[in-house]
Amino acid sequence: MADPVIQDRDQDWATVCASAELADEKMLTARIGEWQVLVVRSGAGLSAFNDCCPHQSARLSGGRLRRGALMCPLHGARFDITSGRCVGAGYAPLLRMPIRERDGYIEVAPPQRSPAPDEIPKDSQ
Repeated sequence: MADPVIQDRDQDWATVCASAELADEKMLTARIGEWQVLVVRSGAGLSAFNDCCPHQSARLSGGRLRRGALMCPLHGARFDITSGRCVGAGYAPLLRMPIRERDGYIEVAPPQRSPAPDEIPKDSQ
């Protein structure tokens, strides 16, 4: 299965924060339009995901970042921070978003559509 990275030719980039605001092995959240975005910096670089576990719609930002994986606070599933794939369980991969560092800022290009009901964290519904 291909990684579910949203890639549109005419992406709209949104500034999330200054690059210096996100330390290594840390994460932060931002709301971009209707999307809840989770940005992670690790030794492997930057990654951006929908802040919603595909299993039961918990906010992944409420979990932990550990050994290259995001851990869901609800059921403990682990998702690789470079690919978004679930490690050790059969859950769907995370929805990844294009991310870049440009001119001292971190920018994300969220999908150009509204999130589906199962892509919205439960505490946001």
